[in-house]
Amino acid sequence: MKKFISVLGISSSLLALSSLLFLQGASAQKLFDGPLDRLSAEERVTLGKGTVSIDGGEDKRGVVKYTARVLVNASQQEAWAVLTDYNNLKKFIPNLVESTLLTPDAQGHKRLRQTFQRQVLFVPVRFSFTVAVTEQAEEKFQFERTEGFFEQFTGGWTLQPVEAIPPGSGPKILLTYQVAAKADNNIPKGILRETFKEDIPNTLESIRQEISRRRS
Repeated sequence: MKKFISVLGISSSLLALSSLLFLQGASAQKLFDGPLDRLSAEERVTLGKGTVSIDGGEDKRGVVKYTARVLVNASQQEAWAVLTDYNNLKKFIPNLVESTLLTPDAQGHKRLRQTFQRQVLFVPVRFSFTVAVTEQAEEKFQFERTEGFFEQFTGGWTLQPVEAIPPGSGPKILLTYQVAAKADNNIPKGILRETFKEDIPNTLESIRQEISRRRS
């Protein structure tokens, strides 16, 4: 009988230990499975320095694809309010001279008309296009060209809350921008790639500054 009780006690202890290890493992998995944890160590260092990270290029079909990220000291609600302030984007995004919210399309998607103007090879270039916007409130929105300059122009913005470091330092989000674009055949190869490579980090930094300005 004593032997049976002893064995039962050992079994109970092992069961409790297994449960504890399982819970600890689940907690650790959750702890190290945040938006930043899924990025490379190099990119985390870049973001930690307060710098915009950007990766991408141009494929053989001439499609330019970039993914850019930046950490922002703000809540999702605060960042969302800036990103979706469509009619006022031209006030703080570089080279954007027109941004007008149009009437929704037949599917109920918002339509946004934008015009950019910048120097390309020392020549002023102005291009306009319209995109349909699909929103998932305060988390992400996607856009797709419906008419205008580009042959292809799709992408979106994602807002993900991340753990505040140090704790108690206020809300922080990881803002991610993704785009895939192809210009018409009149644009020399490489021009769009280099233009996006320069403009995208400036755009993300300008958005971060605008969010910070509105919070202050």
